[in-house]
Amino acid sequence: MLMNLGVGDNGVRILKEETVKSILAVSTRPKGFGGYSLGLSAPEVDGEDQWFGHGGAWGTNCSVNWHKKQLKLWAVQLCGGPRPWDKEREEASEKFFKSAVDSSGVDAYTGRMK
Repeated sequence: MLMNLGVGDNGVRILKEETVKSILAVSTRPKGFGGYSLGLSAPEVDGEDQWFGHGGAWGTNCSVNWHKKQLKLWAVQLCGGPRPWDKEREEASEKFFKSAVDSSGVDAYTGRMK
């Protein structure tokens, strides 16, 4: 629903598009306080390479980029820290999401949006 700007998997609108863009895609907190909005990590300024989502317990994370129609999800179950692989995980994530994506079949999922 977030990646589709308010439209659920079944094609039904749950939130207005402008609501998702203004409340979820951009932080509602003052600049310098970290980008969060309604419990989600959100950029302070919206843009093509910005992600919003939620980092959960023990290293899990789920974020979407509605501009690119991309989702990144990972689950790491480790209680405590430090997590020695955080730097490598972030580098791998950056490399993966900067690579070209074959979106030839994307319309099967997002084609019902207007």
